[in-house]
Amino acid sequence: MKKTLAAALALVGLLASNVLNACEYHNGPSFGAFGAGHRFIQPAHDFRAVPEFTMTHKQLLTVNKGENQSVVINYNIPHFYKGMNLQIKAAEQVLLHADSEVTLEGRKGQYILSFQAQESGKHDIEIEAVGTKDGQPYSLVQLIQLTVI
Repeated sequence: MKKTLAAALALVGLLASNVLNACEYHNGPSFGAFGAGHRFIQPAHDFRAVPEFTMTHKQLLTVNKGENQSVVINYNIPHFYKGMNLQIKAAEQVLLHADSEVTLEGRKGQYILSFQAQESGKHDIEIEAVGTKDGQPYSLVQLIQLTVI
C-alpha cells in the first residue's frame, strides 16, 4: 500500500511539472493553441511598423510682443494618406500671416508659419492635419504654446 501511494504521489508530481512546462509554450492571444510566443511559430510573424503621418515643430516658443515670428513645420506623408491639409487656428491675441487652411504638397516638406503676437501672456496656436488614411477620415491635432513677453 505504501509503495502504491508513493508511486501515485510521484506520478502526480511528474504530471504537475509537465503541465507547468507546457504552459510556457501557450502564451499570447490564442492561449490553448501555440500562441505568438512559441519559439517555432514566432519567426513566421512579420510585423512591420506601418509608417504614420508625422508633423514636427517647436512646441514651446518665447516671442516678443509685436514682432513678426515664424515656426517651421516639417511633415512626412506616407503614400496611403491622401488630401492632407493643415487647418491653423490661433488665439485672438495672435495674428496669423497666412491662410487658415494650407494644402500640403509632396510626400515630405516644410511649411513656414508666420505670425505676430499682439498681447503679452500665454497663447496657443492649434495645427490640425486633416485628410484620409486608407480612405477613412484622419486628423492629428498639435499645439504650439507661445509665451509672449
